Amino acid sequence: MGWLQVLANEKETVQQVEPTNQVLVVDDNVDITQTIQEYLSHFNYKVFTANSAEKGLQIYKEKKPKILIIDLKMPGLSGLDMLKQIRQHDQETEIIILTAFRDIHDIIDALRHRASDFIIKPVDLETLKLTIEKSKKKLELTEQVKNYTQKLEKLLNDVRNTKEYLQNILINSPQAIVTYDLDGKILEWN
Repeated sequence: MGWLQVLANEKETVQQVEPTNQVLVVDDNVDITQTIQEYLSHFNYKVFTANSAEKGLQIYKEKKPKILIIDLKMPGLSGLDMLKQIRQHDQETEIIILTAFRDIHDIIDALRHRASDFIIKPVDLETLKLTIEKSKKKLELTEQVKNYTQKLEKLLNDVRNTKEYLQNILINSPQAIVTYDLDGKILEWN
């Protein structure tokens, strides 16, 4: 192995792929999974593929990708069954269904089971890319909301602690006089 190969391998291990850039494609048609994998890899997505729902579930559990593309009709465990199993414990992963237009009732059923979106076969790669970008944006916004919620909860807890502290001062000082400014800052107290 030459030094360029060593550097290339080192670069791969140093660069971490964001979870929202990891995509799992599950379809029993190998041509579809390979085509999608090759196409998305040009846009810096790390793409895992599986040709059965059983293998897809295994990869999902190991790699934890945040975006899944699942064929609805597969032999054995169906894409709908895979969707249902994932939704039992994961409400956030974006799951995009691939199906033929004639399966409209199956599409509706998948949407009832909280599929994020669907794409009609044959797959238009540009539509697929836009759908994945929309899913990625939704994941990023969900993460922002979680972060804001945590910050607000911390601020609320700080306000509660400050209120309790001031109430304890007032309770333990029966003749206390406290002067505040408009921002709630204590100016004077005895």
